[in-house]
Amino acid sequence: MARTALAHLLEEQERFDEALEQYLELAAEGPESETANVGVARLLRKLGRVDDARVVLEALASRPQVSPGVAAEMGQIELDSGNVDAAARWFDRADLDQAHADETLRAAGSTFALGGQLPSAERLFARVDALRNRSLRYQDLQIRLAVDPHDAAAAGELERTLAPLEAPSPAPASVTQPHHGQGHESAAELYALHCAACHGANGDGNGWAARHLFPWPRDLRTGKTRLVSTDNGIPSLDDLESGIERGMPGTAMPAFDNLSADQRMLLAREVRRLNREGVREQFIAALESEGEEVDEDEVRDVVELCTTPGDAVCVPQFGPPDARAIARGKEVYFAMGCDNCHGADGTGTWDTPLFDEKGRVSPPRDLAYDPFKGGSEPESIYLRVLLGMPGTPHPACSNLAEQQLVALVEYCRWLSREPKRVLGNHQRALEATSRAYGEPLPLAGVSQGARE
Repeated sequence: MARTALAHLLEEQERFDEALEQYLELAAEGPESETANVGVARLLRKLGRVDDARVVLEALASRPQVSPGVAAEMGQIELDSGNVDAAARWFDRADLDQAHADETLRAAGSTFALGGQLPSAERLFARVDALRNRSLRYQDLQIRLAVDPHDAAAAGELERTLAPLEAPSPAPASVTQPHHGQGHESAAELYALHCAACHGANGDGNGWAARHLFPWPRDLRTGKTRLVSTDNGIPSLDDLESGIERGMPGTAMPAFDNLSADQRMLLAREVRRLNREGVREQFIAALESEGEEVDEDEVRDVVELCTTPGDAVCVPQFGPPDARAIARGKEVYFAMGCDNCHGADGTGTWDTPLFDEKGRVSPPRDLAYDPFKGGSEPESIYLRVLLGMPGTPHPACSNLAEQQLVALVEYCRWLSREPKRVLGNHQRALEATSRAYGEPLPLAGVSQGARE
């Protein structure tokens, strides 16, 4: 018991290596101990060794009757591996109504949100909030009693606070269920339903599910939009609506092609509104930090300047590729230094650490085996080459002539191979980190063809 308590204390202090040592000692003394094995698996997962964590629990997870603790940990392992469907199956067996661990409930809620089980996700997030509020109130009451041990009101409330917390009832279906085809939702309701779990309730990119995703969800308030078609790099509403419809291949951003065009445009307008709010807050904070007076007219002008899209770029028509265009494109590819990031064969380099606008690892795209984030159509690739991908290390190539751009697009398409890799969040994060620090890994993932 003392060793378990010490391990728990070390884990709370985020001294994961030391906590793991304690659980390993427990497992050595009692190889059949579920507490010890679940503890070892949990610490391995927190240290990023997700595959090792799964191996530790294989025997316990294969039993006909799996305990809620094992099921909950297996759910978190599968979620961190990017296997949302498998995670949901495990969380369904974890007796979540009796679970009090904040991490477990948040992970389960994130899983159900990513899997489209929105009522279940809302219910779990409400339980997390209730538990957190009760914990804060418990601390306040303890302080009151420490100051005045005779505070009968505080003592009575503290006793009630210690009573078991009932699981909150699901929110009404009218709130949690999408109304496909009705078109009566507001932009805010659609955003809360489809976007907040990842991008956050206020669009800051810190949603409940964010920590399980790679790349991290975009900060809609101050982050730049990756896929644009305007000459100033600010997305049009059509750019935003198109991204919502198509999703972002190679990331956790799904396609929302099941929504109507009107619903997607409402979401696009909500994203634009959140961006305007974020730019406004950021500019005012900069003024105040410099001791400058806040002029509302100036603020309004800056927000307008930073969030108004420019003119749409004219994209040439593409015909069937020919060998001469591909050869010219190859010359442009190496002359422009594309190989420095994407590699001579298009599969990416391992000695060029790259980071996005938030300082997060942003590896170059594997042009051969990864899906193109904006789609594989030549028109889309043309825009990515010409305008770059704002907020990432990918630069714009506006100094190239149109013929050179077209040739480069044809060469990039020629580099592309089938089938494409399909990676989970954990696999993407692992590979990105390995690329950033120059340690190649074997080609990972499951091809689309093999999966089908």
